[in-house]
Parts: sequence; structure tokens; C-alpha cells
Amino acid sequence: MAEETTAPETTEEQETTEGGLPTWLKIVIIGLVLAILVVAAYYVTRTYLLPRYEEYRIAKALEEEEAQLTQVKPMGVVYALEGFTVNTLGSAGRRFIVADYVVEAPGEEVVEEIKIREPQIRNEFINYLRKQTSNQVLDLDFQEKSQGELMEILNKHLNSGQVDSLYYTRLILQ
Repeated sequence: MAEETTAPETTEEQETTEGGLPTWLKIVIIGLVLAILVVAAYYVTRTYLLPRYEEYRIAKALEEEEAQLTQVKPMGVVYALEGFTVNTLGSAGRRFIVADYVVEAPGEEVVEEIKIREPQIRNEFINYLRKQTSNQVLDLDFQEKSQGELMEILNKHLNSGQVDSLYYTRLILQ
């Protein structure tokens, strides 16, 4: 018997796989499936996940802000500076300011220095108040503005530390 020699497989037969589909077609199908999955994942992320994540972030930020607002910072050591009665600028003695303050300091050593330097501090506060006109004191922003300026004046006289806050306990314009 003569042996039959088989001819080498054609390129088409070489490119087919066991499933019967050509390799290039399988690659195209896999590529299309991957592309569809990527588009679907993008759509799901943009449509469902990101809006929910944004809502979560906003809710979390609101919770943290509320927690900060409800968390009361403990007061430091306080010292009262009371009994300031000063004529306003340009009033010819007919208008005057009555003011009392409380100073909050981080520690007792700062308060002790304030007590020692109280005559200097009172003099500076009186000078500051005398430079104010009645209209300036009546301005709604006067209290906030003056608190910052008076704290700056006060802190210039201190060596042992800085004052945390200055509060008005009385402010009267007559």
C-alpha cells in the first residue's frame, strides 16, 4: 500500500481553533465584549455610583460640621477688665462709652501678667476708646473690629503668652 502523504494544512485551517472559529474572529468578539463591559461600567459609575458617592460626601461633611458646632471648646482662664467710662471723640463731653471686658488666656501665667500690667493695659484701652466717634461705636461692625484691635494692643504688652479671646461684657453709648 502506498502511503498517502497529506498536504500541509492551509492557513485557514491553521487559524481555526478547536471550536471551529477563526482566531481573529475570537479576538474581535473578545474585544467587543470588553468594550461593552467598559462602556457599561462607565455608565453605571456615572449614573448610579458617583451621585450616591457625592450624596454620601455631602452628608458626611454635614455630620462633621454639626459635630464641630456641637462640640464646645472649653474656656481658658478668664480675667475681667471692668469699669471703662470714656468720652467719645468730638462729643465735647456729652457722649460717653461704658465698657467692660473679659479676657480669655490659655494659662494662669498670662492672666498673672495681665494683672501686673493692668495699669498699662487700661491706659491703652482708654486711649483706644477715646479715639472712637459716636457713629463708629454705633456701627454694627464696631464690636467685632474693636475686639481684634484691642486683643492686638493687649498682646503687644504680654511676654508670657498671647490672649486667646476678648469679650465685651458691657458696651453702652450714652
